[in-house]
Amino acid sequence: LGRLPLRITETTFSPADYDAFLKREGESIATFRRSQQQAFNEERSRWSAQDSSGATAEPPAAPTVAVEAGYTAVESPVAGSLWKHAVTPGAWVEAGEPVALVESMKTEIAVLAPEAGRLSSFAVQPGTPVTPGSTIALLESA
Repeated sequence: LGRLPLRITETTFSPADYDAFLKREGESIATFRRSQQQAFNEERSRWSAQDSSGATAEPPAAPTVAVEAGYTAVESPVAGSLWKHAVTPGAWVEAGEPVALVESMKTEIAVLAPEAGRLSSFAVQPGTPVTPGSTIALLESA
């Protein structure tokens, strides 16, 4: 970390050289700016599609799961989307071992087994929106 040697070149800014650069690269700069403006206009259109309060429709929540005696719920710690399963049903997991990953705000968050047990089933599949406390999976208690 931080061990990359820096190469610093001392120079003087030349307005004439900069003008020549702008002339030489003018068409590619204009193409980029058109693409950038188009992307911005498309984003503004999506903003306009929101309701007057500025809120977008809430994604559907993960289904409610009944937890029967002898089973323990593995719950999402945050709101997000179930990204992937980390183990397969039938696998033995230890307390604190990742069972699934939730994506929230471009961050992967491990959903950990609250206790040791055999993973019985997943309550949600990858891509499903989850909220804090949503049951992700069921553990058969040890």
